[in-house]
Amino acid sequence: MRRPFGAQSLSFSGALKPDPMADPEPSYRTPDPLILPKAGESSIEKVPAETLVDLLGGARDAGDPAKRDYGERYSYLDVLGQGGQGVVVRARDNLLEREVAIKALKAPFEPARELYLEREARVGGLLEHPNILPTYDLCQDETGSPFFVMKKIEGVSLEELLQQGQPGKASSGQPLPEEYSRRRLLDIFLQVCHAIEYAHSRGVFHLDLKPGNIVVGPFGEVYVLDWGFAAREDEDHKYIAGTPIYIAPERLRGDKPDARSDIYSLGVMLYRILTRKFPRDVGRISFREYRKTFESIPVIPPRVRDRSIPRDLEAIILK
Repeated sequence: MRRPFGAQSLSFSGALKPDPMADPEPSYRTPDPLILPKAGESSIEKVPAETLVDLLGGARDAGDPAKRDYGERYSYLDVLGQGGQGVVVRARDNLLEREVAIKALKAPFEPARELYLEREARVGGLLEHPNILPTYDLCQDETGSPFFVMKKIEGVSLEELLQQGQPGKASSGQPLPEEYSRRRLLDIFLQVCHAIEYAHSRGVFHLDLKPGNIVVGPFGEVYVLDWGFAAREDEDHKYIAGTPIYIAPERLRGDKPDARSDIYSLGVMLYRILTRKFPRDVGRISFREYRKTFESIPVIPPRVRDRSIPRDLEAIILK
């Protein structure tokens, strides 16, 4: 069986640096050479058994977070969460004797997705703010796919809080705890604004702001996550990605992003906090359809949704 390589560190410029703890010359027993099949023959029959087991095992391991090689420094513990593109696992940092979170891609590994992951890791290293998760390390696993190590946090997303019913009420109809009241949600929102203001001061735009990317910790901590679509102001940023309803109209038209792109998303987030609804009633439509029709769909003023919303807050949202 193949012996896994140790993880390799990535410098900020992207050049690979071999991990000094890794075995520079992994030992292999060279298998018999592969024989190309003749017409009508099965290629599987001509592949030596040891090679076939190695190939299939490697493909299986690459898709299993528990069997991936995170290097000698990090030991896998369990999965914290996963989505369609990636997975976040809980691991032990054997050097500093602490638990950390590792974010990696799911197989198959594609260059464009790897670029987004590396971008997210580097943004976490560039931005030092209490509401932004710090990146501890950026590495590669045995397949060459990047993963990065960050602070492990606990909590619930702002999206989960907003789905607990009407303002001040849980889905069961019972009053929510004080920490979930409108005032508390607005305090969470202000902390998000502080993080984005700081990022803008460093020339970084998030471009995927939404309640699902905000995590609230058990002691009041607030973190802005998922910087994979972030852009720097000196970049020629042309792609459009994210959740359509939160994307600024200028971006949907193809304009270059700037600080106003995030401010628009913050406005939609504030609208959700106050009304639990979206500014436009769009139903379930595709990204492409929304991009073509959004300008013809009116924005419903917040106070039409909820007359208890102060007029000054409504003015801020509609500005």
